Amino acid sequence: MRGLKRPFAMLGLMVLALLLTACGGGKSAGESEAAPGVVILVGQVSGSGGIAGVQVSAGGRSTETDGEGFFRLESVPVPASGTLQVNYTKPGYAPQQRLLPVAAGNTYTANAKLLAYQGEATVGGTDGGTVQTPDGSSVAFPAGSLPAGQLTVQMAVADPTTDEGRAVFPGDFMGRDSDDSEPATPLESVVFTEVSITDADGNSVTRLNEPVTVRLRLPDSLQGQIQRR
Repeated sequence: MRGLKRPFAMLGLMVLALLLTACGGGKSAGESEAAPGVVILVGQVSGSGGIAGVQVSAGGRSTETDGEGFFRLESVPVPASGTLQVNYTKPGYAPQQRLLPVAAGNTYTANAKLLAYQGEATVGGTDGGTVQTPDGSSVAFPAGSLPAGQLTVQMAVADPTTDEGRAVFPGDFMGRDSDDSEPATPLESVVFTEVSITDADGNSVTRLNEPVTVRLRLPDSLQGQIQRR
């Protein structure tokens, strides 16, 4: 009778192995995970709704959002710092960035909201000009402040004291006590603007010949707290 116990024991081990294989170690059907050393980023980029055709990039990898603003970016290398900078860009919108702490082998949600430019003007590099937004904010370029040629200037403004403004604000501003210390003190932001300058070929202009004048409207919640001088 003792010789019958071993076949039953072997059968029990085979059934257990089949059950473990079927369960897949707890992963649901269709679920995927990142390979060692990299991560997967998924999410949606939105404005008033999902935005199609947004370029999402991180760690030297990039993809574009689909018709509803969703994206999936695979095989993103994990930097030595453990923090990824994810960039979101599309013509007509202020660029957005976010910092995302990551660990290799995981999938992370990296949603973002973009702010559409509200003011646009063609400015002559020699003559100068002004671009203005509906709330009265503006950037004035004096003559000679820009490179020669016809340039496109776009301007976006937002109120970071509101939930909507914070959603499009490109990260937190942090201060530090000395040049050797790490930024650790949050700075309160009350106004925010993004100005884009491009030439006829679509190249970004990042250097000015002369200072320009930027006027920004303070949020309504702070209007009564500021004394004019």
